[in-house]
Amino acid sequence: MKRVLTLSFVLGVLSLSLAGAEDLGTVGKTYEIAETDLIDHIQSELAAMRDDGRLAEKQLEMKKRAQATVARPPGLDLPRATESRVYHYDPSVTTDYDVIDHIGNVIYRAGTTVNPLEYTTLSTPIVFFDGDDAVQTRWAREFLGDAPDRYVPLMTNGPVVELMQQWNVRLYFDQHGRYAEQLGVTALPAVVRQEGLLLRIDEIALETSG
Repeated sequence: MKRVLTLSFVLGVLSLSLAGAEDLGTVGKTYEIAETDLIDHIQSELAAMRDDGRLAEKQLEMKKRAQATVARPPGLDLPRATESRVYHYDPSVTTDYDVIDHIGNVIYRAGTTVNPLEYTTLSTPIVFFDGDDAVQTRWAREFLGDAPDRYVPLMTNGPVVELMQQWNVRLYFDQHGRYAEQLGVTALPAVVRQEGLLLRIDEIALETSG
């Protein structure tokens, strides 16, 4: 692979300089360039790995890594709330380019501020909690109650598959804490609801005893 990339680079440089090139004669000894076919090389490597068992080991390793990622995705460490507070998040965005529909009509000009809550609603509150925190998981299970479909339980950490099986409740996972960070959630647990054209975020301090 290294030979292929090096040769491609050399040929690219030569193609840019040939127009003004000057014949300087032969400098040093020259050799014919010989390259192996990349596909053939890959296929022979795979065949060798299959024959000596390395391919099966790699496949098993990849499978285990994938299963581990599904069972415990990469999350975000956020502290438990030490005091309850309420604040609001404005989801409005200002476009820095023209937004055009599928037939070329301009929907929003660059510089237009748009609030998505003018066109849609957050009908189901989002419940953020850390599944690695036993206090938060107990609170979340009690909060969801007998009608968990009324909420979107969104874990920022923890064994999401294991908890789904234990609770028999559909859970979601905020990978890398993308939504928590976007909404400005700084402590957990937190509940996000729509309030007019804003999102209301309740960070809830929990009792640690009991």
